[in-house]
Amino acid sequence: MQIQPSDLTNEWTAVLIACGHDHLVGDRSAPLASVAGLTLIGRQVKTALHGGAARCCLVTASGSNAIEAEARSSWTHSDGFDIVRVDANISETDALLAAVSKEDQRVVTFFADVSFSRNLLQGLLQDGLGHRDALVAVGPAERWDVADSFHRPMGADGSRFAGLALLSGKLAREVPPGMTLAEALDAAGKTSGVRLRPMENSSTLRMRTREDLKLAEKLQLRALRRNNDGIVSRWLNRPVSLFLTRHLFLRLPLTPNHITFIAGVIGWVAIVIMFLWPGYRWVLLGAFLFHVSSVLDGCDGEVARLRFQFSRFGEWFDNVLDEFNNAAFIAGIGFGIFMSGGHAILAWAAGFYFLAIALCDSAVFYQLVRRRGGTGNFEKFRWFFEGEETSSAPNHTAYPPKRPFSAWLKELPRRDFYIFFLLILAAADLLVIGFWIAVATGVALFFLGAIQWIVQIRTRRT
Repeated sequence: MQIQPSDLTNEWTAVLIACGHDHLVGDRSAPLASVAGLTLIGRQVKTALHGGAARCCLVTASGSNAIEAEARSSWTHSDGFDIVRVDANISETDALLAAVSKEDQRVVTFFADVSFSRNLLQGLLQDGLGHRDALVAVGPAERWDVADSFHRPMGADGSRFAGLALLSGKLAREVPPGMTLAEALDAAGKTSGVRLRPMENSSTLRMRTREDLKLAEKLQLRALRRNNDGIVSRWLNRPVSLFLTRHLFLRLPLTPNHITFIAGVIGWVAIVIMFLWPGYRWVLLGAFLFHVSSVLDGCDGEVARLRFQFSRFGEWFDNVLDEFNNAAFIAGIGFGIFMSGGHAILAWAAGFYFLAIALCDSAVFYQLVRRRGGTGNFEKFRWFFEGEETSSAPNHTAYPPKRPFSAWLKELPRRDFYIFFLLILAAADLLVIGFWIAVATGVALFFLGAIQWIVQIRTRRT
């Protein structure tokens, strides 16, 4: 039976091996080195927790109190966290075996001095939990020679496996003791079922120097690029937002919700300028500020993913604020032009557009609350003419993804594109054209929203 993402919870135990992997990087122990806002050991614990691990076991040498405290504080569940203290010179496979208590226990091994992209764990679980009699190992495709199997173990020093491996307690007892995991994987590959899982768009890096820490941070941020980014977001907004996230927001004590609020305030300033319509230069400034708010809108999600600061409130706060600001900005253009001497139809069109968006959004909100478990992720919404989503595969395909021409056309009305388009029109003093294009889109959304409500009400009755 194939394991679906919803079946992954409570299926496995995370084993974090810190003994022998606590060498100094600069003036700090490698597991306590900071990468993209979290310590290495803290990020691994949170990755396991959000990946659905039922338990977490830290294997460490005596005297590693700071590492133990950091790992324990990162495991936010009230139970399920264990510490196994062993000799500092114990082998990797012996350390793994010390943490495995049951024959049928499924464990994923982590090394406390390794930084890796989160999709590596997603790929391992989706592939590995469906093969209970095999040892499954994953790593980045560009650093793993498939033809040479495990004879070229990954690792910055060329001698140790630096990916992730999933195996059962039974298999853990079958691998020869006293080895590095790379050697054990090689031996197991010759005698039993081993599945090799090279993954594109992923990374692993063992920490040895300060330069490794800097590179690891770059790799963590690179993994934030999303395959469903729009055209403008992919090539313009995302590079800027990643720069701001790395050099500003990760260094400030701000939560993702704080960043959402800051972006919203900048958007409100732009909206006020549109309603006042004080002249070309101010209107251009307003359009620019609204584009800035769109760029910052990417930073909150980036910080949330890097720090694992997810919340249902944050999802709704971000998306509802975006929807309100988008509608208010367009309405502000029409009303502002009317107040500066334009025809009265502009004010009526502005009011209709706001009503159309409200009708459409209410249908979206209703479905997300009543039929999608209350998620604030608008990507889960399905129009009445769309089929249900059948897969939630991890984001580990090539970036940018290959898409048919029709898929590129569907990206044109996305928020990142039309906000940048409005900025271009503002520079050309042609915002009124953007307003009428938006109103025409609003007409279509009004009818789509009305039909969506009718379908949802009829479905509820049946």
